[in-house]
Amino acid sequence: MGNPAPVLNNPGFETFTGNTPANWAVDDPGTVTFIDSAVKHGGAVSVRLQNTHVSPNKGRISQSITVTPFRCYKLGAWIKTSNYTHNASIRFYVVGNNNGRVLWTNRDGGLGRSISATDDWEEYIIDINT
Repeated sequence: MGNPAPVLNNPGFETFTGNTPANWAVDDPGTVTFIDSAVKHGGAVSVRLQNTHVSPNKGRISQSITVTPFRCYKLGAWIKTSNYTHNASIRFYVVGNNNGRVLWTNRDGGLGRSISATDDWEEYIIDINT
């Protein structure tokens, strides 16, 4: 049996109101999270994080999706940095629907390579087993 592909809603952030992309939860829209039509990878817009020091959550972007147990999924993001000086790393989390328990994170393992302070668009992909 193949691994089903969960479908993200609005994966390119193309539908939005103000600085909030539809179907996504973001931290502090307009203060930390911004819709950016000038700097984008492949679509019409991107989500820009800045001023992450003012948010207690440091700029989270999240969406709830349904997955099939005991399957492998790929989670990826295109990331571009410019003068990134925050001392925390960029992290992916998979959170279960059982009281928000973290089921997987790259907190200790990183994204497989370092995030540079200034770098052009790079695709970061991780494998998740449910």
